[in-house]
Amino acid sequence: MNDSVNPYQPVATPADAVAAALADGDVHFAASQSQLRFAESQYLLRQHSFRLFFGSLAMIACSMFAIALILWRFPNPFSFVAALVGAMVVSSCLYLAMVHRTKMKIREQLRTHGLVQDYQCTIRLDPGQVVLASPLGTYAWQNEDVKVYRTRKGVLLCPEPFLFIFVAKASEFKDASYSEFRKRLFARKATVSSASHENS
Repeated sequence: MNDSVNPYQPVATPADAVAAALADGDVHFAASQSQLRFAESQYLLRQHSFRLFFGSLAMIACSMFAIALILWRFPNPFSFVAALVGAMVVSSCLYLAMVHRTKMKIREQLRTHGLVQDYQCTIRLDPGQVVLASPLGTYAWQNEDVKVYRTRKGVLLCPEPFLFIFVAKASEFKDASYSEFRKRLFARKATVSSASHENS
């Protein structure tokens, strides 16, 4: 019989593994609703910038055409105001339709990974990978697969399509400040880039 095994010790469960991972992170965070909305807008701007740019250009062109057409048919001040308001309403509806499906995919991914309002999560920077621990599980991505962006409220990590991890400046950092954590993130990305250039 192996005396090192304690028969009264509770059996480890997936929840225990997640709790251990949560306790062993480099940064602990729980995003608020406003932080999630801010991060979502930043993600859309950075990951879908071309789509939003060309979509905006198309909406502006359509609006100008509609205004010119109405003024040509009905040349009076009331027609101009009506055309302007109508163009703004149509442009807003088109913009919302353009990003609605993407937003739904993003929010579904966030829920799947436990990145929702007030859920306690951690990020750990292991050699070669970034590890997320949330109440729903532990996830790991290779450094080269994680895009990192600076924002005015924190740092945005994008490890896979339609998924972001937002670490706010006011998060709880285990051994360093926000600026030191951010430097480590970008230093790891730089190391990956230099290694890929050397291999090529």
